[in-house]
Amino acid sequence: MPDLTLSIVTYNNESQIRKLIDSIIDGMTPLDEGEGDLPDFRIIIVDNASTDNTAMAVRTAQALYPGLIEWLPQKTNRGFGTGHNRAVPLMKSQYHVVVNPDIVIPCGALLEMARFMNTNPDVGMLTPKIVFPDGRLQYLCKHHPTFRDLFLRLFLKGTFRKRQDWFEMRETGYDHVFDVEYATGCFMFFRTEVFLQIHGFDQKYFLYLEDADITRRVNEVSRTVFFPCVQIVHEWQRDQHRKISLMWVNLKSWVHYWWKWQNRLHHSPH
Repeated sequence: MPDLTLSIVTYNNESQIRKLIDSIIDGMTPLDEGEGDLPDFRIIIVDNASTDNTAMAVRTAQALYPGLIEWLPQKTNRGFGTGHNRAVPLMKSQYHVVVNPDIVIPCGALLEMARFMNTNPDVGMLTPKIVFPDGRLQYLCKHHPTFRDLFLRLFLKGTFRKRQDWFEMRETGYDHVFDVEYATGCFMFFRTEVFLQIHGFDQKYFLYLEDADITRRVNEVSRTVFFPCVQIVHEWQRDQHRKISLMWVNLKSWVHYWWKWQNRLHHSPH
């Protein structure tokens, strides 16, 4: 049984996927050569019907790293959460990491996160410090989203700065461990048993807010924390959020999120 599994959902990511795979291999390399044997790990790549050369890039990596990469192609694009849930039958591990294709993982980072989880059994999910390629911090830890926060981020990004800073938890300084209500889906380090206990992602979300939803469900049975002692690089493509079609997808996700959690809280015994 591998100590660690990682799932990556791809859609036309030929220019990124090989860099990510190489960085995962590096990320499992200890910083100290005297640390002993590496944890066993597997990379699970679920492809949402890419039309570029993603498949060729993955098969080349499979040949270079034999036995480490599982390839699960899909005939249609069924979204982010559904894609990651396809990896569930292969998640026979202690920890499972959800990784976006536009992530680069520095040497030793995965081992540091695993060590933290080993010594903090009450933590079900960890989110590390995430930075742009130039080193600037990405403020991706958030409070529970409201319609006001969604509207501001979609249409009035530069306004109501105090509210948006609060939503992004900037008052924490992002310099210590703290609990998170809404962790980013670009990189999620789960305790596998917690991911399976909550049945993974809600597949009614095609894209957007599935990360808010799963963080909330993790926090019903465990804790989600920000761990600033390691950082990973996220090559964030923000311009995609401005496409009309993706805004519509975002709004549909919000309707499902709002309806689900209003009903859930309404029927809560508390």
